[in-house]
Amino acid sequence: MSGALSHPTDVQSFDGRIAVGDIEQLTRFVHRVGDRGEFDMHVAVDSPGANATAIDVTITPHSD
Repeated sequence: MSGALSHPTDVQSFDGRIAVGDIEQLTRFVHRVGDRGEFDMHVAVDSPGANATAIDVTITPHSD
């Protein structure tokens, strides 16, 4: 995503599902990513704040 604000982080999933939602709780996406464990997650938006029109979420198994 060109010109995006991005945020890499680690997440822990106890049941293999990851949920991503917006701060106003209007949209929620839940996806099974595998077995429980730790994952690397990178979230990017095209424009921070109320003008955002696209989000990109990448989830991969955690690497040490």
